[in-house]
Formats: sequence, C-alpha cells, structure tokens
Amino acid sequence: MHSHMRKAAFYISLLITGLFTASCNRTDSIEEQKAVAKVGDKKLYESELAALFASTPAPEDSASLAESYIDMWIKKQLKVREAENLFSGNTGEIDRMVEEYRNSLLTHRLEQYYVDTRLDSLYDASSIEQYYSDHRGEFLLDRPIVKGSVVRVPEGYRQKTELKKLMSGNAERYQDFLDTSLKNDFELHHFDSWTDLSHFVAMLPPLTEEEAHKLFSSRDVTQIEDGTDLWYVYITHRLEAGQPTPLERVTELISRVLFNQRKQEIIRNAEDSIYRSALRNGEIEITSHRDF
Repeated sequence: MHSHMRKAAFYISLLITGLFTASCNRTDSIEEQKAVAKVGDKKLYESELAALFASTPAPEDSASLAESYIDMWIKKQLKVREAENLFSGNTGEIDRMVEEYRNSLLTHRLEQYYVDTRLDSLYDASSIEQYYSDHRGEFLLDRPIVKGSVVRVPEGYRQKTELKKLMSGNAERYQDFLDTSLKNDFELHHFDSWTDLSHFVAMLPPLTEEEAHKLFSSRDVTQIEDGTDLWYVYITHRLEAGQPTPLERVTELISRVLFNQRKQEIIRNAEDSIYRSALRNGEIEITSHRDF
C-alpha cells in the first residue's frame, strides 16, 4: 500500500509543480479523472489532492504531504466502512442525528446572517449610561478600589518635604510633583484609573491589614520608612466594597450586555417575521391538538 501511495504522491507533486499543467486544467468530470487512491467504491481523485497542495512551494514537500494525506484518507474510509458494518442496525438513529446537526448548522448560520446584516454593535455613551443607571444595584464592588500615587524617595533627598507638599496640592502642584519625581528618576506609580487596593498596596513595603486599612482611610500623604528610603503614599479617590462600581470599570461589560440583548432581539424578530409569513402563505398546518 505504501508503495502505491509513494507513486501517487510523486505523481501529485508533478501536477503541483506544473509538469502536468494541461492535465490539471482540463475540464473532465470528476468521474473521468484518475483516482490516486481507492477504498471499496470510494475514490480520491487527483484534482482533489492537487488542490490541497497547490500552494506548497517545494516538490519534495508536496510529495511528502500528499503521501501523508492519502494515508489518512484511506484510514478514514476504512473506519467509516467498519462503523457502517458495526452499526448498520442503527442507521435510522444516525440519520436523525445527522439531520439534527444539519438543521442546527443551518439555523445557526441563518441567525448569524441576520445579526451580521442588522446589528449595529456601536453603542453611544448615553445608552451605556442609561443602562448603568437602571441597573446600578447590579454593579457593586466586591473589594476596595483606589486612585492615587506612590513614590519612593531616597532618605537623603533634600527636597523631600517640598515634594510631599506638592503631592497633596491642587492639580497644578500635583503635576509639579509628578514632573519632579520623573525628573529625579524616582520610583513612581501613578494610578489615575481605578485599581484594586491590594494592587496599590503591593507597590509598598509589606503592610499589616491594620496598616493597609489606615492607609486606605487617610486623606493625607502617608509616609512609610524602611531605614533607607521613604515611600510617600497619597490616595486621591477611594471606594469601599459594597459601593457601586464606577461606570468606567463596567463600560465594556455593559457594551457586551447591550450587544447580546440586541442580538437576541434581532433573532426573535426574524423568527416572528418568518412565522407570520408562513401563516399568511398557508404553509403551517396543525393537524391535531393533544394534551401532554
């Protein structure tokens, strides 16, 4: 068998490299073409195999791939034939399963067609804000979150007191703090978007639970020392667990919810339209009404 496959594979590699271009371009029906492999009444034709490897650049690669494919094709046909022999008494059940699978594929494809042609997946800010407002109770925090900054300053830095003052100042002074930290190449972590308190605290030397809670509650700049460096910590915004999640943290989630709602609405409307059309055309008939 392997000798026959090698010959067939070599022949296909010639087809792919153009030595038999005329043969490949002919318009013979598939039954008139040469079969490169056969199992019972099942045949694998040269055009089917050549099409699979038309983009393979090297002839030796084509031959190797073709041989491998022929081998897999033969084994598959043998398994199918064996299954048909073993389960010949269950053909009705298999046919029913195939029909159900076919129907499932077709209906899914139809639904996807309706969605692709009718769905606008872009939602403006007002739609997202309205959904958030209507379902605020569904978006509650399960952990504390914060905004703020952490900066690590050498103990000997002369302007540390001024830097600390800038850190808790107004917007202009706070920007001066950021610029000064960057200019001096201090280790700086600036969170202008909401982040978990646990992630924020991870930027610091290890803290006890009590120290972390005190830090979370402080409205001033907190100073932490380790004998070599200073950490200045300033939490500008804080929300506790149980409070509503900020809109900016759930915008993407709400967009997905609105997308799925619209998708289901399109499918339901399409189903209703098809059903009403079939009723008008007399294509639906219920022959009996039984209690189950």
